[in-house]
Amino acid sequence: MPPKSEIDDETKKKQLVSILAALEKAPIKATPAGIRKLAQQRGLEVFGEDLAEGTRISLGGSTILIDIDMLTSPIDRVIRVNFSVDAKVPPSDPAHSYTNADISPSINEVLLSSLQASKLDKFARHLTFLSDMERLSSDQCNSFRTIDEVAHALFTKYQKEGKKDTAADFCTGFGQPLLNYDEHLGLFLKYWTTQHRVRDSEKGQAAVTAEYIAEFGLRENSGDCHSKYSTGWLNEAGEWQEVAVQDSAAEFVLRLNPPVLMNRDLATKLGASYTAVGNDTPFDLLGNTFYRSFREVYTSETDSIRMNVEYSNLVAQDELVSVTEVPVDHPRSLESLLDTLRAQIQLSTVLESVLIKDSMVGQEELDTNDNVLVEELLNAPPVVQQADEGQRLPLTVSLCDNNGLLGLSVEVHAWKTWFDVVIENNKLVLTNLQASQGPASLDVARFAKLINFSEDLALSIILAKTAKSN
Repeated sequence: MPPKSEIDDETKKKQLVSILAALEKAPIKATPAGIRKLAQQRGLEVFGEDLAEGTRISLGGSTILIDIDMLTSPIDRVIRVNFSVDAKVPPSDPAHSYTNADISPSINEVLLSSLQASKLDKFARHLTFLSDMERLSSDQCNSFRTIDEVAHALFTKYQKEGKKDTAADFCTGFGQPLLNYDEHLGLFLKYWTTQHRVRDSEKGQAAVTAEYIAEFGLRENSGDCHSKYSTGWLNEAGEWQEVAVQDSAAEFVLRLNPPVLMNRDLATKLGASYTAVGNDTPFDLLGNTFYRSFREVYTSETDSIRMNVEYSNLVAQDELVSVTEVPVDHPRSLESLLDTLRAQIQLSTVLESVLIKDSMVGQEELDTNDNVLVEELLNAPPVVQQADEGQRLPLTVSLCDNNGLLGLSVEVHAWKTWFDVVIENNKLVLTNLQASQGPASLDVARFAKLINFSEDLALSIILAKTAKSN
């Protein structure tokens, strides 16, 4: 039987999930009673004070204080928020502290915005984050300053390396450090964005891209990745230094948004927290032995070829997991860890392109994600469609191992061609090409350019086709 403290913690987690779910459904605006209830559920003390223009509600813990000023007439409305923390020591550089009221967006601005929203769910999330940071603090290792000093080191290295916040910069190394990003509190790393550059052939617009963000934070210790506080993470040359363990109760963690798909063995090796892939679109097609989709390839401004793709994939759902958190032993390991995540994202994006169903590809989405002007793509000649092909492209896709990372094995049945798609140096590459006496094969160099341009397997195969010489 688990200790009572573990049972209590689990009960509290379930209660919090229930509270947040209820708040998400109910359009409850900030009221003194609602704020008081949330604070008490997080173990904070609540104080009230009358002001000339309304009331002040103060939420206090052992080291944190949140003053919330409200107008109460004619309606309840929060007009000011002030957060403070008694961390005993100041940050090395206040500009790199997410609790600094002078940065933008500041913690006060983020809290105020959440209290002025139509629901209290965002404020509940912030309150959970701040109270957890206080709970994980110790006399030797204040959680707020622990993150501040890591942030200072990351910003310092980022600036010394002369990075300019472009995709070419944040898609390498430890990414781009950010504070209080997208209405969330804390330290974040923007480390990847989808690489496809397939434009809308009708509207002349670029495809919508997805960004991958990781929160560098703390959680209760579950292994050997103890959190550490230091003002000397970097030496004078800007190189990482060893720091003594100072807090065995907490550990560094990367929280991934969105989660990253990878094979279960790799997730286990990383010590990651993960969930089953489940039946969410499009991954309900994993393991499907036959289904159809289509791609429409534009050979000029007005002419196009529609290619029906017949897929079989032998990827079982239980082979893949959705990783949400990864422990971090030292900030210097971020570069290798994020490179691993980038590789998995690229391969899973290509795999997802295999899992597109016609029912998921409306005309508008098809225009954005799958239509390509071939001349613009690679200044290529028009695609030549052989009359006897029947506009069919049967493919079989399965997983392969690339030194412990995810890889895809592909068979193009009609061409009697087999190959693997893997990641090398943050690029998708074709390896292990085997071709029998089929009617066509692939231009390997062209395929590599296409797959990195479009991140679409079927589209890249179609456009990289080359006729075999007799």
